[in-house]
Amino acid sequence: MISELVDKGSFNRVVNYLRKHKRWSVDTETTGLDSWHGDRVCGLVLGSMEPNSPGYYFPIRHATGNNLPMGHYHQLLELLESRDRCTGWNYKFDIHMLMADGLPMPRLGTVEDVMLAAHLMNENEINFKLKDLSAKYLGDWAKEPERALTAALVEAGLGGKGQMWQLNPSAVRDYAGADVILTRRMRKLYWQGLKDWKLDQIWTEVNDYLLVTVEMERNGITIDPKMTKKFEQEAQRKEKKSHELIKSLVGYDINLNSHPQLKAWLNLPSTAKDVLEAIVEPGPEIEALLKYRAWNKVRTSYYTPWLEKRDEENRIHPSIALHGTVAGRPSCRDPNLQAVPRKTDKGWKKDVYKVKNAVVARPGFTMVSADYSQAELRLGAFVCNDPVMIEILESGRDIHAEAASMMDIERDSAKRINFGAFYGAGAKKLAKERNIAIELAEYDLGKYHDTFKGIKTAYLYTQDQARAKGFIRMWTGRVRRYYSQLNPEHRKALSNIIQGGVSEIMRHALTRIYYEIVSPTGRLKGVKLILQVHDNIIFEIPNAKVKKAIPVIVGIMEDFKQFRPAPKVDVVIGDRWGTLTKWDKENAA
Repeated sequence: MISELVDKGSFNRVVNYLRKHKRWSVDTETTGLDSWHGDRVCGLVLGSMEPNSPGYYFPIRHATGNNLPMGHYHQLLELLESRDRCTGWNYKFDIHMLMADGLPMPRLGTVEDVMLAAHLMNENEINFKLKDLSAKYLGDWAKEPERALTAALVEAGLGGKGQMWQLNPSAVRDYAGADVILTRRMRKLYWQGLKDWKLDQIWTEVNDYLLVTVEMERNGITIDPKMTKKFEQEAQRKEKKSHELIKSLVGYDINLNSHPQLKAWLNLPSTAKDVLEAIVEPGPEIEALLKYRAWNKVRTSYYTPWLEKRDEENRIHPSIALHGTVAGRPSCRDPNLQAVPRKTDKGWKKDVYKVKNAVVARPGFTMVSADYSQAELRLGAFVCNDPVMIEILESGRDIHAEAASMMDIERDSAKRINFGAFYGAGAKKLAKERNIAIELAEYDLGKYHDTFKGIKTAYLYTQDQARAKGFIRMWTGRVRRYYSQLNPEHRKALSNIIQGGVSEIMRHALTRIYYEIVSPTGRLKGVKLILQVHDNIIFEIPNAKVKKAIPVIVGIMEDFKQFRPAPKVDVVIGDRWGTLTKWDKENAA
């Protein structure tokens, strides 16, 4: 591989060469991974997308050696802004880092993330690291620059790659240059496959969706620091109190993180949450353990890390990954804001699960949550073409109550069957969930399929297709692959089509909302996308624009004329996530 370290003497020559090319491969080397708390670009890597062109390393903030003047760096940022297309690997990270130094938000249609092409071509990869996939498909030589960098770090007495900024730029040059060269070669590899599988247009759309996630991550969510601290202290007290109670019940200081010790104390085969909660009469020991775990969970997963991760404006910026699930549904981490517990009115849990009350709208804004109502059921009815379910959902009647009435069972049981049927749940599983005899579960399931005949037919058909072809397609053409004829994942084909299909609906809706409302050319200035939680989109809308914005948002989200029943959106609003109330469009008009 050819890499060049750019200094002040060669800067103009290299820039003049790059100016001739409108499409660049781009990567950044950084002082750390958190741009929200001061980590910055230590070196910018650029290369033309032309075959065999070198990778150029521009040192910016190395602790040793010669760095380019910051004026040169800002000149590069201006050139980046003017490119027709910038291609990267895990490019969202680079965008955040470059924006922290002044790069404007890229325009739709101007970025490509080859990692997302890799995910579209094989969502089952063990990981999506550039060097690993390059070594797998191009040859082990792709890892040579990484090995050399590791050796240089060890020789200098430094730790991992996060400390490469302390090395002389010459020691980083080949590793950095390899990133843009490998990205270019992997793009060429995947591009033909995308066209063969008719996924090239979807990759273009997913690259735009990437910018939507950039927008959400940059906006983040606002926490109420006083309330969060108050909740953290309360959780610490309650956690300690539960621990002390457990010690008194046990008679010694038991390790509450040791499952063998807990199983021996409780005389149970498992101490998993679902096992403990299924016990009809739990007793003080089990209740104390459940309380301890709940208080510990909200403290260590939410309040404490939120206080640690907030920026100077008390905002938390999560990382949203578009390659984190096989179906394409975004995942969230650092922190995971898609797993914030719901509030409940049940017993002692209502005192624990109030985490969302600590999340507030920024001053002058209203928090608006737009949620696809029963998205999987509605798309499932369409996919299965079940006339009974379609009619009930289109009429607005309660599908679970209707199913319960038809089958003469309780609504909660009907709800379990409604969802379980799409996922291929059998009588054994439903019997366990409902705590009934398997014979009764078999009878109810048979009655259900006699009522909603399209579901079982679609389940068996999609399973056969997955087994015969090795893949299925969602409504957009996105692919879910299975590969092995014996892979039991075939049984999930229908649920993959439905869950993945809902994710595709969200992708289309969010991208349209960004383009038509949120982007610099959007029609409602000031509306902020802050989070996607599965089938739910959360906004912050200027108070003066709430009445105007909500109907536009709902109109876009429900505009899928190809589906019957059509998607339906429910909206709640307020100034705090945990206390949002239903939006009354009649009174708001």
